[in-house]
Amino acid sequence: MRKPKMADELKNTRDQISQIQRQLGEVQLAGKQMSQTAQTLEGILGGAKSRGSLGEVTLERLLEDSLPSAQYANAIPLFQRRKPRTW
Repeated sequence: MRKPKMADELKNTRDQISQIQRQLGEVQLAGKQMSQTAQTLEGILGGAKSRGSLGEVTLERLLEDSLPSAQYANAIPLFQRRKPRTW
């Protein structure tokens, strides 16, 4: 009776190891994707002007989503603040 029980335990152990290996592969893939995303984001937000614009848009959206429009007002609407391009 011991052999079948040992064989079952061995099979369960192998299955668990296989599952852990699959999960480890998924974690490694997710890590690579996060690294690529971080590099992309770093490239997008590389300049101070880009970061500032993103911050302004984010804050404006937070205010719009959180407060009634009567409780806040923009001094100058975001898209009117930009200087026209001179070529």
